[in-house]
Amino acid sequence: MRRAHAREVVLLPNDADLRHTAAAAAEQARVEGIRVALIPTRSAVQGIAALAVHEPERRLDIDWKEQAGERFLVRLWLEGNDRRSLYADIAAAVSSTGTDIRSMELKTVDGRVSGAALVEVENLAHLQRIMRAARRVKGITDVARRERISAEE
Repeated sequence: MRRAHAREVVLLPNDADLRHTAAAAAEQARVEGIRVALIPTRSAVQGIAALAVHEPERRLDIDWKEQAGERFLVRLWLEGNDRRSLYADIAAAVSSTGTDIRSMELKTVDGRVSGAALVEVENLAHLQRIMRAARRVKGITDVARRERISAEE
Protein backbone atom coordinates (compact mmCIF):
# COMPACT_ATOMS: atom_id res chain seq x y z
CA MET A 1 0.00 0.00 0.00
CA ARG A 2 2.84 2.41 0.81
CA ARG A 3 4.45 1.94 -2.59
CA ALA A 4 1.23 2.95 -4.32
CA HIS A 5 1.35 6.37 -2.55
CA ALA A 6 -2.45 6.28 -2.49
CA ARG A 7 -4.55 8.24 0.00
CA GLU A 8 -7.32 5.63 -0.26
CA VAL A 9 -7.22 1.87 -0.80
CA VAL A 10 -9.70 -0.99 -0.95
CA LEU A 11 -8.61 -4.37 0.42
CA LEU A 12 -10.53 -7.41 -0.80
CA PRO A 13 -9.23 -10.48 1.03
CA ASN A 14 -11.01 -13.41 -0.64
CA ASP A 15 -9.49 -16.12 1.52
CA ALA A 16 -10.36 -16.64 5.19
CA ASP A 17 -6.66 -17.15 5.97
CA LEU A 18 -5.85 -13.67 4.58
CA ARG A 19 -8.50 -11.72 6.49
CA HIS A 20 -6.45 -11.35 9.68
CA THR A 21 -3.41 -10.19 7.70
CA ALA A 22 -5.56 -7.76 5.69
CA ALA A 23 -7.11 -6.37 8.89
CA ALA A 24 -3.64 -5.79 10.37
CA ALA A 25 -2.47 -4.09 7.16
CA ALA A 26 -5.61 -1.92 7.12
CA GLU A 27 -5.05 -0.85 10.72
CA GLN A 28 -1.43 0.10 10.03
CA ALA A 29 -2.44 2.05 6.92
CA ARG A 30 -5.08 3.96 8.92
CA VAL A 31 -2.44 4.88 11.50
CA GLU A 32 -0.39 6.28 8.62
CA GLY A 33 -3.33 8.40 7.44
CA ILE A 34 -4.51 6.24 4.54
CA ARG A 35 -8.25 5.78 4.12
CA VAL A 36 -8.96 2.03 3.93
CA ALA A 37 -12.05 0.07 2.97
CA LEU A 38 -11.70 -3.55 4.12
CA ILE A 39 -14.29 -5.66 2.29
CA PRO A 40 -13.96 -9.39 2.99
CA THR A 41 -15.13 -11.51 0.04
CA ARG A 42 -15.28 -15.23 -0.69
CA SER A 43 -14.00 -15.19 -4.27
CA ALA A 44 -12.27 -12.99 -6.84
CA VAL A 45 -15.59 -12.59 -8.68
CA GLN A 46 -17.30 -11.37 -5.51
CA GLY A 47 -14.41 -8.92 -5.00
CA ILE A 48 -14.87 -7.50 -8.51
CA ALA A 49 -18.59 -7.10 -7.82
CA ALA A 50 -17.81 -5.32 -4.54
CA LEU A 51 -15.53 -2.90 -6.38
CA ALA A 52 -18.22 -2.21 -8.97
CA VAL A 53 -20.68 -0.99 -6.32
CA HIS A 54 -18.20 0.58 -3.89
CA GLU A 55 -18.82 4.30 -3.40
CA PRO A 56 -15.54 5.82 -2.16
CA GLU A 57 -17.10 9.20 -1.31
CA ARG A 58 -19.37 7.56 1.26
CA ARG A 59 -18.24 7.36 4.86
CA LEU A 60 -16.56 4.06 5.68
CA ASP A 61 -17.27 2.22 8.88
CA ILE A 62 -14.25 2.00 11.10
CA ASP A 63 -13.01 -1.53 11.68
CA TRP A 64 -13.01 -1.19 15.50
CA LYS A 65 -10.44 -3.45 17.06
CA GLU A 66 -11.25 -3.28 20.73
CA GLN A 67 -8.07 -4.04 22.62
CA ALA A 68 -7.27 -2.44 25.94
CA GLY A 69 -5.37 0.80 25.38
CA GLU A 70 -5.96 0.85 21.60
CA ARG A 71 -6.98 4.28 20.26
CA PHE A 72 -8.20 5.45 16.86
CA LEU A 73 -7.91 8.90 15.30
CA VAL A 74 -11.28 10.25 14.22
CA ARG A 75 -12.05 13.60 12.63
CA LEU A 76 -15.29 15.23 13.76
CA TRP A 77 -16.90 17.97 11.67
CA LEU A 78 -18.68 20.64 13.71
CA GLU A 79 -21.07 23.38 12.60
CA GLY A 80 -23.05 25.95 14.49
CA ASN A 81 -23.72 29.54 15.43
CA ASP A 82 -20.69 31.36 16.79
CA ARG A 83 -20.75 32.96 20.22
CA ARG A 84 -18.30 34.02 22.90
CA SER A 85 -16.53 31.01 24.54
CA LEU A 86 -17.87 28.52 21.98
CA TYR A 87 -14.42 27.07 21.22
CA ALA A 88 -13.64 26.66 24.92
CA ASP A 89 -17.03 25.04 25.55
CA ILE A 90 -16.50 22.54 22.72
CA ALA A 91 -13.06 21.62 24.07
CA ALA A 92 -14.44 21.24 27.59
CA ALA A 93 -17.36 19.07 26.43
CA VAL A 94 -15.13 16.75 24.41
CA SER A 95 -12.50 16.57 27.15
CA SER A 96 -15.19 15.74 29.73
CA THR A 97 -15.70 12.39 27.95
CA GLY A 98 -12.11 11.37 28.73
CA THR A 99 -10.97 12.24 25.21
CA ASP A 100 -7.65 13.60 24.01
CA ILE A 101 -8.04 16.31 21.36
CA ARG A 102 -5.11 16.13 18.91
CA SER A 103 -6.13 19.27 17.01
CA MET A 104 -9.10 21.55 16.47
CA GLU A 105 -9.57 24.18 13.80
CA LEU A 106 -12.78 26.17 13.55
CA LYS A 107 -13.55 29.15 11.34
CA THR A 108 -16.29 31.72 11.62
CA VAL A 109 -17.90 33.38 8.62
CA ASP A 110 -20.92 35.66 9.03
CA GLY A 111 -21.71 34.32 12.49
CA ARG A 112 -21.55 30.64 11.44
CA VAL A 113 -18.76 28.43 12.74
CA SER A 114 -17.51 25.26 11.06
CA GLY A 115 -14.43 23.12 11.26
CA ALA A 116 -12.88 19.91 12.47
CA ALA A 117 -11.55 18.35 15.63
CA LEU A 118 -9.18 15.39 15.51
CA VAL A 119 -9.80 13.19 18.55
CA GLU A 120 -8.46 9.92 19.95
CA VAL A 121 -11.25 7.38 20.34
CA GLU A 122 -11.19 4.04 22.18
CA ASN A 123 -14.23 2.39 20.56
CA LEU A 124 -17.59 3.11 18.96
CA ALA A 125 -19.36 3.73 22.28
CA HIS A 126 -16.69 6.30 23.18
CA LEU A 127 -17.15 8.04 19.82
CA GLN A 128 -20.90 8.21 20.38
CA ARG A 129 -20.37 9.80 23.84
CA ILE A 130 -18.05 12.41 22.33
CA MET A 131 -20.54 13.27 19.60
CA ARG A 132 -23.42 13.56 22.10
CA ALA A 133 -21.34 15.84 24.33
CA ALA A 134 -20.40 18.08 21.38
CA ARG A 135 -24.05 18.28 20.22
CA ARG A 136 -25.10 19.49 23.69
CA VAL A 137 -22.84 22.56 23.44
CA LYS A 138 -24.98 25.68 23.06
CA GLY A 139 -24.71 26.92 19.47
CA ILE A 140 -23.58 23.64 17.88
CA THR A 141 -26.08 22.51 15.25
CA ASP A 142 -24.29 19.56 13.62
CA VAL A 143 -21.60 17.03 14.55
CA ALA A 144 -20.52 14.37 12.05
CA ARG A 145 -17.64 11.95 11.65
CA ARG A 146 -15.27 12.54 8.73
CA GLU A 147 -12.80 9.98 7.43
CA ARG A 148 -9.96 11.82 5.78
CA ILE A 149 -7.02 12.14 8.13
CA SER A 150 -3.83 13.36 6.50
CA ALA A 151 -0.47 11.80 7.26
CA GLU A 152 0.78 15.11 8.69
CA GLU A 153 -1.67 15.03 11.59
